[in-house]
Amino acid sequence: MVSIMKDVHLAEAELSAKSADMINNPLADTISYTDIFKKNKIQKWQYDSSLMYYSLHPEMLNEIYDEVINELEKNKKATEQGK
Repeated sequence: MVSIMKDVHLAEAELSAKSADMINNPLADTISYTDIFKKNKIQKWQYDSSLMYYSLHPEMLNEIYDEVINELEKNKKATEQGK
């Protein structure tokens, strides 16, 4: 779940960082959740089911988000070191 949520947040951040003209382009204004699910070898219903489960167990969801944040910070550090 951590990997999927990390990918979703990265895709959403990428979309929000695009320029205004790209946002107005309906083809550019999308996130391919299908590609994210395929990369993580799950189906949409599995993601939805897991998200529903964790939303009913917020303490577990918080732990997942802590891991997501750690992974994103690792990616950021690796990117900064590569510059």
